[in-house]
Formats: sequence, C-alpha cells, structure tokens
Amino acid sequence: MRKMAFVAGFAVGYVLGTKAGRERYEQLLRAAKRVRENPTVQSAAGLVQAQVGRIAGKGKDALSRTKVGAAVLGESEEYKPARFETPDHLPQGF
Repeated sequence: MRKMAFVAGFAVGYVLGTKAGRERYEQLLRAAKRVRENPTVQSAAGLVQAQVGRIAGKGKDALSRTKVGAAVLGESEEYKPARFETPDHLPQGF
C-alpha cells in the first residue's frame, strides 16, 4: 500500500512538474526572442561582431609574421608541407 502511494505521488508530481517545466521553458523562449529582436541588442551584436573581426585580423597578421604562423597559414615557401602522392605500386585511394 505504501509503495502504491509513493508511485502514485511520484506520477502526479512528475506530470505536474513536466507541465510546469514546459510552461517555464516556453516563457524563457519568448523572453529570449524579445531580447534577440531588440534593436539595441542587435546594434550591440553588430558592434561586437565588427570588433571580433578586427581583432581576429590583427591576430592573423601577427601570426603570419612568425615562421610557424606562416607555415600554418600557408604563406611560407620554406615550410610548405610536401604534397602527398600515392606511390605507383599502391592502388588509388590509399
């Protein structure tokens, strides 16, 4: 009898909890959509995106001035990796 009461209580709690959880989830989605569509937020996001692009460009430029960076970026003749070619005795695809 105690076990049945526990299972019934668990089931009711689970159903009510999932319903409340879903409603809260929907509420959070609506709030996030309002924030995302706010013109001030969109403007700030554009500024952040431009700043990140500028900083990334500076980092790439600084990296390309090093031997390792030039090799990684493919801008160095000295450190260009050799192109792999399949030997004639192996079938294509190996």
